[in-house]
Amino acid sequence: MEEENLDVSADISAILKGDDILNKGDVHCTIKDVKREILGQGEKAEKKIVLYFNGSQKKLPLNKTNLTTVASLHGSQAANWRGKRLTLFATPVNFQGKVSNGIRIRSLPVYALPEISA
Repeated sequence: MEEENLDVSADISAILKGDDILNKGDVHCTIKDVKREILGQGEKAEKKIVLYFNGSQKKLPLNKTNLTTVASLHGSQAANWRGKRLTLFATPVNFQGKVSNGIRIRSLPVYALPEISA
């Protein structure tokens, strides 16, 4: 059987990463949609809650830390998160033994500026 050539670069670039918002300070955004998607392949495939934002083509799969933060801000019913606002920021994180730029979430400050697309 011949191996299929699967280029995953389009899938990778569709995911919002810490480097995408690095040096942009706080990025204020509105949740456009929430989906549960299977990410990864084979044994590494897992279901994740994924956020989509107004003004951005990129999606943000939620790790446990960010999922817990969004649930504490907007409740445990993800269907109710549409239209809610969040602040994203880049910060160094340790992932699989390496330090990289990750995304963390906090509540939108009262004085928040208009939405910025990432």
